[in-house]
This record gives sequence, C-alpha cells and structure tokens, in this order.
Amino acid sequence: TDAFRNWEPSLEIYEELGDDQLVANLLNNMGAIYFSIGENVEALEYYLPALLMAEKLNDSTRISTLLLNIGVIYSEKPATYNMARDYYRRAIDMGESIGDRDVVGISTINLGEVYVEKEEYDSALYYFEKALTIVTSSIDIAVALNFIGTIYAERGDYNKAIIYHQDALELAEKENAQREKVGILLGLASTYKSLKNPGKAIQYYKEAEFIAKEIGLNEEL
Repeated sequence: TDAFRNWEPSLEIYEELGDDQLVANLLNNMGAIYFSIGENVEALEYYLPALLMAEKLNDSTRISTLLLNIGVIYSEKPATYNMARDYYRRAIDMGESIGDRDVVGISTINLGEVYVEKEEYDSALYYFEKALTIVTSSIDIAVALNFIGTIYAERGDYNKAIIYHQDALELAEKENAQREKVGILLGLASTYKSLKNPGKAIQYYKEAEFIAKEIGLNEEL
C-alpha cells in the first residue's frame, strides 16, 4: 500500500536516529494495517516489537492497547488460547492501572470468550459478569449478555439463557448493531434447538441468515 511505501523508509530513518517514540508509533500503525486485512502473522511481526518499544518508553496507554490487540490475534487459534488469556490479563491489569475502562472492558469480554472456547464456563461467566460492571457501550453490554445466555444454555438452563439472549437482542436492535444481532440470533436459535423447538430455532436461523447475507458475514452464514 501507499502507506507502507512511505512508512518502511521512515521506519529505517527513525531507527537510525534513535527516535524510539516514532519507531513505536510506526510499528504499531504497520501492525494495525496487517491486522485489518487479516494478515495476523505479519501483524505480530510489528506488534510484538512495538510492545517492547512501548515498554522501554513506559508508555502505558500504548502498552495496554498493544496487549489487547496481540491477545485478539492469539485468540483466533486454539493452540494459542492460553497466550491470548495471558495477554488479556496483562491488558486488564495495565488498563486498570491507568483507568482505561475501554481497554479493561473489551479485554474482559474477550477473556470471557477465550474461556468459552476452552469450555471453562465458570471462569467465562465470571469475566462476562465483571464486564457488565465496566463497559458503557450498549453494544458491548449486548455481547456480554449474549455470551452469558450461551453459558446458561450450555448448563441446560434454557429459560434463563433465553432471557439473557432476548435482553441482548433488544440492545442490539436499539443500536442497530447488525453484526452483533446476527450472533445473538444464532444464540437464540441454538437454545431453541436444544429445547426441541425447531419452529422457533428455524425462525431465528432464517432471520440471522437474512442479515448475514445482507452485510456479508460469511462465517456466520
């Protein structure tokens, strides 16, 4: 990209000048570009040295953001779930130390997701309930509520699961959060499927399918 053609020589210059702050900025930005296009291995090649540089500079804000971003990458593969868990925990600790509720809230939700993937539902529930006391965005609250519903469904408490899913759906609809709404509809469909209610399950699957097609969510489709 044009950005990389400009940033690569700039990075070399700043490294030669020993300008650690600008080096850290560029490494972070280059990692963010790779992350945005799904090139996670390349993103880590920039994020990890950016983290080391931020730690050298004692730049707490950048450290917390990088810990969160690296955790997101590691959370995409089962083999690195434990690494994701460790980075999210570090992000939460750093975010709490500087009062960054956004980093703490998102990291807490993401950590809960890791525990869901590991089928450690008690730990997952702990972090999602903690997230509800931290996050302020209705969309983030909807995500946490939906996962809590999923956990209760896994435990066989389907009525409680539906209550959480429905609360999440109401928030997502209020915010017109279509991506999140698809995930919630899938949660509801799965719960009704487990309840042996195929009519309701199909209703929610079809609604999720319609939105997923409309906004191009291939994985959900």
